[in-house]
Amino acid sequence: MSAWAVSLFAGLLALGISAHSYRSFIERRVLHHVLWAVGLTLWGLSDLSQASALLWGWSTGLYKLYYFSAIALVGFLGAGTLGMVSRGGRASKVFTAYILAMTLVLGVMVAASGVDEEALREAVVGGLAMPGTVRMLTPLINIPGGIAFIGGAVYSLVKLRKGYALFITIGAVAPMIGGVMARLGNPGLLPLADLVGTVALAAGVYLALRK
Repeated sequence: MSAWAVSLFAGLLALGISAHSYRSFIERRVLHHVLWAVGLTLWGLSDLSQASALLWGWSTGLYKLYYFSAIALVGFLGAGTLGMVSRGGRASKVFTAYILAMTLVLGVMVAASGVDEEALREAVVGGLAMPGTVRMLTPLINIPGGIAFIGGAVYSLVKLRKGYALFITIGAVAPMIGGVMARLGNPGLLPLADLVGTVALAAGVYLALRK
């Protein structure tokens, strides 16, 4: 399967599961359902942006959408997973407020920043086209988001013995590995890592929402 098709499939799958999560939130009014839904929507936008770039190349606006979505999704999925584990406790609400604030700051910075047009000549560029001032902000979202995402999933798997948490854990780890490789200058694995992560996360969230 070509790289653009991998990204397209992953993006559509993420949007499909996000729609299921939104519906679950409307029916049950559980906060972590809508946080998962937003995170999965961002994941879908990120993958579809990548698919478009693989077919037709990057524009500045498309790249900014891709970058913002790829960073913010980790925070929302982490907040959702923490909310699931803590059953909407105070810690998860504080963490969610933090993610919302940092995502707003990120959005403003991404919108206001220029990008490296030379780097955009590559179809798979990761975060390499963003200026350092923006990239320095991203760990404030994806590190705590990643810890909450992976840590909450592992806790559910080990302590609560929730089988769906295994899929959520794989869904969290796979794209983070792809992201690390991208930051090290090898972004070519991002589409495949996102596909593995999306399929696993979709299975985990689907099973979790049925509980």
